[in-house]
Amino acid sequence: MALTPAQKRIMTSLHDLSGAVTGDSDPYATILDTPSPSMNFTFDNTWGLPDGYAVLMGGGPKGGKTILLSSIIGRMHRVDPDAVAIKFNTELREKVQVTPQQKKLWGIDSDRYIAYEVREPASIFDRIETEVPRLVQAGVKLRLVAIDSVNDILGRRTMNSESVNDQQIADKAATLQDGFSRIKEVLRNNGVSLIMTTQVRTEMDQLEQRRGHKVKLAVSWYLKHLAEYFMFVEKYENKDGRTDMSGNAYEDNEVRDVQGDADTSAHKVRVTMLDSSLGRAGRVGLFTLDHEKGIINTHEEVFLLGTGFGVLVKDGAYYEFDGKRYHGKENTLIALRDDADVYSKVLAACKGKDLARRA
Repeated sequence: MALTPAQKRIMTSLHDLSGAVTGDSDPYATILDTPSPSMNFTFDNTWGLPDGYAVLMGGGPKGGKTILLSSIIGRMHRVDPDAVAIKFNTELREKVQVTPQQKKLWGIDSDRYIAYEVREPASIFDRIETEVPRLVQAGVKLRLVAIDSVNDILGRRTMNSESVNDQQIADKAATLQDGFSRIKEVLRNNGVSLIMTTQVRTEMDQLEQRRGHKVKLAVSWYLKHLAEYFMFVEKYENKDGRTDMSGNAYEDNEVRDVQGDADTSAHKVRVTMLDSSLGRAGRVGLFTLDHEKGIINTHEEVFLLGTGFGVLVKDGAYYEFDGKRYHGKENTLIALRDDADVYSKVLAACKGKDLARRA
C-alpha cells in the first residue's frame, strides 16, 4: 500500500533526525588496503578495510603483526598524500620498531604520522575521543587510528592499586569495554578506521583443540563484537615457506654464522580471516616478508590468485591471459614480475571477478 502524503511527511521528518541512514552512499567506496594482494583478498567483497570500520589482528609472538601494521600505514601514505595516522604503542616499543629506517622502508611520512608510547586508558581513549573530532574539524584527513596492542592497556583499578598482590577481577575487560564503547561512535561518524593488534592465549576448550584450534585471541567478548574483521597473523613454518616459487632459498650468503649457515633473509607470513561481519570468513593470504626490502614477490601472489580465479587459464604447458600465452609456470611468473601491465591487469581481473558478486 502506498504512503499517503501525510505519512510521507512523517517519514521525511524521521529521516531528518540524527543517525538516520539513507543507504544512498557506498560504504566500500574508500578502503585501506595493504601491499599484499592476497591479504587484500582475505577481506572478501571489500579487498580492504572500509573507512570507519575495525579489524583485530591477532597472532603469536613475533608473528608479524606490528610490521604488517607499518606496511598498511606506509601504503596509505603512498596512495593518499593527505592521509594521517595516529598510533598508540602500548607495548612501549615504538622507538625500536618504527625507526627512521623502517619509516623509509614502508613509506611512512613522519609529518602525517604520530605515535604515543602509553598504556594508561585515559591517555588512549580520552585522547581519541577529544582529538579525533578536533583534527577532523580542522580539515586534517585522519584516516586511521591504531592500537598495538590492546593487551597492554592497563586496567583502571590495576593502575591505581598499590601492589601486584591486589587482585582486580574483570578490571581490564571492563576498562576496554568502556573505553572502546566511548570511541566507537567518534571513529565511525568521522570515517576513521581502527586497527587493533592482540596477543593469543592457549585454547583450553578440548573440543576446539580437536578442531585444530590450539590458540585463541586474548581479548574480551566486547572487542569481538566491536571489530568487523578478525584476522590471524602467523609466520608460515612449512617447508615451502623457505623458498620462493622458483625454488630460490631465502638466504643472505654474504653473512654466515660460526657453523657456516647463511642468515635467513626473508620468510613467509600467512594471514587468515577468522571471521567477518562484512564478508566471507576463512580466506587465506600468503606473502613474503624480506627483512630489508619489505613485502616482496607479490607477483607470486598474483599468479596464485590468477590461477585460483581462472583468470590465468592453464592449457597444457601454457598459461593464457588477454590473448597471450606463456610457456610454463616459470615464464608466467617472470611476465608477472617484469611486466607491470600484465601484473596489474591480472590482479584487476581477479578483483573485478570477486567484487562482481557485490554488484
